[in-house]
Amino acid sequence: MYSRRAVWLAGALLTCSRLALAQLPPSITEYATPTSSSSARLITVGPDGALWFAEYQVSKIGRISTAGTLTEYPTPTASSGPYGITAGPDGALWFTESTAGQIGRISTTGAITEYPTPTVSSGPAGITAGPDGALWFSESSASKIGRISTTGTFTEYPTPTVSSLPSGITAGPDGALWFTESGANNIGRVTTGGTFNEYAIPTASSNTSGITAGPDGALWFAESTGSKIGRITTAGAITEYPTTTASSGPAGITAGPDGALWFSESSVSKIGRIGTSGTINEYTTPTSSSGPSGITPGPDGALWFTEETSSKIGRAVPGPTIGEYQTPQVNSSPMGITAGPDGALWFTEYLGNNIGRITTNGTITEYALPAMFSEPYFITAGPDGALWFTEYNVGKIGRITTAGAITEYTIPTAMSYPFGITTGPDGALWFTEQFGNNIGRITTAGVITEYPITSATSEPHIITAGPDGALWFTEFHTGNIGRITTAGVVTEYSIPEASSQPWGILAGPDGALWFTQYNPNNTTNIGRITTAGAFSEYSTPTAGSAPTVITLGPDGALWFGEYYGANIGRITTAGLINEYPVPTVDGVPAGIATGPDGELWFTDQVYYVIGQAILPLARPSVEPGSGSGLSQTLTFRFTDAAGPGDIGVVDVLINTVLDGANACYIAYVRSANTLYLVDNGGDAGGPFAGSLVLNGGAGSTQNSQCQIHSVGSSATTTGTTLVLTLNVTFQSSFAGNQLMHVAQVNQAGYTNGWQRVGVWQVPGSPATQITMSGQNPSRGVSTGGIDQPITFIITDTSGYTNLGVVDVLINGYIDGIGACYVAYVESSNTLYLVDDGGDAGGPFAGAMVLNGSGSIENSQCRIDGAGSSATGSGDTLTLTLNMFFYEGFFGNQALYSAARDSVGGNNTGWQALGTWSVP
Repeated sequence: MYSRRAVWLAGALLTCSRLALAQLPPSITEYATPTSSSSARLITVGPDGALWFAEYQVSKIGRISTAGTLTEYPTPTASSGPYGITAGPDGALWFTESTAGQIGRISTTGAITEYPTPTVSSGPAGITAGPDGALWFSESSASKIGRISTTGTFTEYPTPTVSSLPSGITAGPDGALWFTESGANNIGRVTTGGTFNEYAIPTASSNTSGITAGPDGALWFAESTGSKIGRITTAGAITEYPTTTASSGPAGITAGPDGALWFSESSVSKIGRIGTSGTINEYTTPTSSSGPSGITPGPDGALWFTEETSSKIGRAVPGPTIGEYQTPQVNSSPMGITAGPDGALWFTEYLGNNIGRITTNGTITEYALPAMFSEPYFITAGPDGALWFTEYNVGKIGRITTAGAITEYTIPTAMSYPFGITTGPDGALWFTEQFGNNIGRITTAGVITEYPITSATSEPHIITAGPDGALWFTEFHTGNIGRITTAGVVTEYSIPEASSQPWGILAGPDGALWFTQYNPNNTTNIGRITTAGAFSEYSTPTAGSAPTVITLGPDGALWFGEYYGANIGRITTAGLINEYPVPTVDGVPAGIATGPDGELWFTDQVYYVIGQAILPLARPSVEPGSGSGLSQTLTFRFTDAAGPGDIGVVDVLINTVLDGANACYIAYVRSANTLYLVDNGGDAGGPFAGSLVLNGGAGSTQNSQCQIHSVGSSATTTGTTLVLTLNVTFQSSFAGNQLMHVAQVNQAGYTNGWQRVGVWQVPGSPATQITMSGQNPSRGVSTGGIDQPITFIITDTSGYTNLGVVDVLINGYIDGIGACYVAYVESSNTLYLVDDGGDAGGPFAGAMVLNGSGSIENSQCRIDGAGSSATGSGDTLTLTLNMFFYEGFFGNQALYSAARDSVGGNNTGWQALGTWSVP
């Protein structure tokens, strides 16, 4: 018998070798085109965030949203034979009509214009946007390269080799156009002035087709008859790589989101992947004899491709690379896992009666628990720098320091069987009691309070802190989602699906709660509940998979384990689900968490392994993503699928707008391990305010906006991620809401562009009459098909009725054109949405009186009256907008707001309040 409070210290250390890394296949989904026998050929991303493709056999242009909704538009000319398609510089799509000898243009609303090529029966095939603002295309039958301006003016250039049969074409990294010559067995290059070069392919009669610019600064192409993937430098040096499957018939090729090249193999119904080092993997499409053809990366991180034979559009989400580490103790049954405050992962061993710790390089330490057969279940990082966990079988809450000192606290209710645990917003730990039917709270001093759940025998499982300041939990037996305030008030929401058994739950990036659920009738879902109690449910592809714990991944999606499915699953906030099998056959993934290395870590309960899943694509991120203060340690994560060694430079720019002048603008050069702070002039090329060698260097460097300290700053790598930690002190003169922008450039000079990842408020602004007090949530992610409320708080020391107009502008920068731009007029309680033209004075896309009904929309967003409101009290106005963002508005958007009084005497000017990601 142990006393109510016992302390234990013991540890066994073992460095475990990682089992062989397994590159998981992509998860592939197929969508049939509305018209059968459409024979879809090439495919591209449109300016509206959808995928557009050419349907050769039925003379239509197709469109598919990232959610799988299909639309078709027939070309004016019958039997036109659409073949190639690309996004133009004018916001439209441009395509070739191979049979009709025409170039077509289609707007995102479906309006089509056709332009006959000067050469009759030219057989236009591939098409691409050129570096000169025009469209360039191949004329296969005429052996010419054509150019068409966005106003329809043509120029044609005959290739040096007669009967060259040019096909695929792409813009190269050298400012020229590169194309394949299937008839001449060459790769061609033409400048925008019409000067040609041709390079013979080593393999005779290779029958080249698609070509694309690679992430390594070279061009990559497909050899259909040669069954090879070719690579050509801008100097003309060619290397060839045979595909794994003979006579595979490679057709289309594109640079993927994971730093590799992806291609279609039309003869064997496979999708291929080739790294820049030449390693090839092949993946069979679900439909046999599908005949994959065109392929392109989508805005959702997936590869989208056409299936010419089966008349389908395919979507392939690249799978993670998984490594597994066996725990030292056999049959340990690892269960819960969480990131610790010490840069390691901590996990429970349910049958091993241990708490485990694993570093990101695989070193495992096990700490035996004092109580025998305690069956530790779940674990979380506490607010006190320790780890806290539940001991299911003995009714205790445990605490372990990062040095391994263990303390146990007995729960007052006997036979309570504590299950899930999380840190609450009140600085205490909150836990569930499966058979005690309580929600428990324990302070870091060990004081326990219990709150009974309304429904009897509810069997609460996992608990999480919600975005609304309450705790949310699952009720496995009663099929409810529960909510408890920090004062102990419980509310229950019944899941729509009967007999549902919810398990895991997590606060998502979209301001809602996401949960896993199993049903005895063999259906399994991932559910979503808003803080107002509205449900959505999404079925997993594998029936009866029993999803368990769910976590937020480094890619902005939700990841979960499938207990019976031997998979780890991924769901986007738009509800798209993909599943990936774990390497161990019949594995049982239980716990899952994002590690301090930016990768996913999970436990396998049956095969006693800890798994690490390295994602092929992860968004750059910063932690914390919002906050206030003059001093802060900011941690930025940058991922490169080719490894952190491929990263050349990463940039961090902190300013109210994307402008290096008078900014806190930092560049880190990885090869030199040196951080440069740009001076007030803002030129990235220098002069610099100073530089620092990281990881052990001394001193600091500063400009008029910020100071970077060596102590507390570092650059480390883990897996495919570079972690840049900056110890920053902001100058008080730099006061205001500052946007944090990041960008990265690889060794070949390719960049992912500037991305907005957070907002930091630098205090020190002089007192003003009107203040933009904030936005909730401060950063978010759109959820497909679902409205999401965003709340803005504005104060006026003369009373909220003194406010004249409050503006909210959502865009990548302060520009009303192509934005979600609204103005609220307090005196009339009316909300106006500016149209796509962006003029604040009008015309408007619509207006509505709050708090009412109806909706207003432009091409970027829709605002619904239901759920939108404006309420005032004293000096404060609370403006809530129930918003829906359209998929064409994809990207990381900044939210700006400004307010002025009724006479225009006081104006806050534009201030950045938060960021929003539209997948």
